[in-house]
Amino acid sequence: MIIIYIMLFIILYYFFEGGEDGNKNEELCIYCKKKINKDSIHCTNCNKKLKRVCKNCGKLIDISWRDCPFCDETK
Repeated sequence: MIIIYIMLFIILYYFFEGGEDGNKNEELCIYCKKKINKDSIHCTNCNKKLKRVCKNCGKLIDISWRDCPFCDETK
């Protein structure tokens, strides 16, 4: 009986976590909707710019954000 619970737990874990890789470091390009790495500055498919470096703190932020959420620097 305990084996059934363990197997059920494993199945549910993979279902909610997205499988072995988890896809936690991926998102969709806002332009072409292809999977990209969360830290990509440019989309590898359409080559559009997705992120920029904050001039004040140097962290990557979305290109559409006006203010940096890390240091409150305004664009």
